[in-house]
Amino acid sequence: VMTASLGMFATILVAGWQLPRVNNMIGYAVMCERAEEIAEQNDATDYVVCGVRRSENMDVYLGVVPEVATAEEIVEGKWSGSVLMVRNRNLTKEPLAAYLADVERVTEGDYSILLLPEAVTPEEVLTIENQ
Repeated sequence: VMTASLGMFATILVAGWQLPRVNNMIGYAVMCERAEEIAEQNDATDYVVCGVRRSENMDVYLGVVPEVATAEEIVEGKWSGSVLMVRNRNLTKEPLAAYLADVERVTEGDYSILLLPEAVTPEEVLTIENQ
């Protein structure tokens, strides 16, 4: 019993030391903090997510529930001027990869936060999708 107790205590102790390293991958606090900074710097008021699970829980950090957007809506400019929080793997897929290739972003864990550019014309959307 004593050996098992010491083993469990050691495991919890070591896991506790590693928690700060993985904390930004567990919750949304750091990501939402960065999103608020970007929104404040750019006078943005809307938050949008793409590929983020359980985003309704972000209201605790942002004060509002972010809108859920599709990649197509983003490229069409529906959310231009909004702060986007997106899973990094979604940024490697079209049409987001080409549309957001030159947009400055902040990366936190598995997510990137960026300000969406102004809307493009339908012709520009076709050009982006055909690249």
